[in-house]
Amino acid sequence: MEATRRIYHYTDSAGLLGIIKSGTIWASDARFLNDSTEISYSTEEVEDRLDSLIRREEEDPESPNLETFYGIKSMVSDRDMFPVFVSCFCKHPDLLGQWRAYGRRQGYAIGFDVDLLESSAAAKCADIHDPLKLFEVKYGRNSAEGKKLIQDGMNEIDRTYSGGFPGSSAYHEVLYTLLPLLAQIKHPSFHAEEEVRMVLCPYGGPPTGAIHFRASEFALVPYLEIGFDASSIREVIVGPGAHCEVNINGVRKLLRSSGSAYSEASVTQSGAPYRC
Repeated sequence: MEATRRIYHYTDSAGLLGIIKSGTIWASDARFLNDSTEISYSTEEVEDRLDSLIRREEEDPESPNLETFYGIKSMVSDRDMFPVFVSCFCKHPDLLGQWRAYGRRQGYAIGFDVDLLESSAAAKCADIHDPLKLFEVKYGRNSAEGKKLIQDGMNEIDRTYSGGFPGSSAYHEVLYTLLPLLAQIKHPSFHAEEEVRMVLCPYGGPPTGAIHFRASEFALVPYLEIGFDASSIREVIVGPGAHCEVNINGVRKLLRSSGSAYSEASVTQSGAPYRC
């Protein structure tokens, strides 16, 4: 994350209450989200570039990288081998499209400090993930940003290995380079979301008992609970709706009753003149 120092998680009343009381946010398995092309959207571009690397290495019978590139090509297309979990945020604190998503439900935008959230989540969840990072989503694999991200990832992979097992090297490259890359690029139709996402790629998969399930409109969705320090929350914005003053007062009382770190967060009303 370069410029954005505060990010916002939009949720409803139940979600706000759950996040504050539990001190956790949910990171859902990307295969079960509302974008059916999650992770796979840019896989073909990555595979094409891997094919070019493989053809080049095949010209050298002594190539130390060929078996590793074969392994990466095989692994990157196996979505069941590498579950990826994401938690979604937004760069914008008062985005009308996000408020509309809640219809007649009361919405809230929880403002997190980027540095505190990333560092505290990584520390609290070290037993279930490796690595954990926050990324600004790029929209469109053929956009300038999308192309650069893919090229930078392939440049990272295209280096000479000095020993090691090809299978282990391939696993490492997929887990630490390609999966975070693929999770950052989404279909351009989602660009209005202005998304920032926390990406988790559990090494060897999540430990037994770490996965929970929630009901969505179209599936039972696996998710992980990610802890964070209460001081990460710097503000709560109450979305458009009836009884705004009552809602603001209720949120302030919730924060004060949940500990001194939460009580430092400001509570304000959305400026969007949206009648819902």
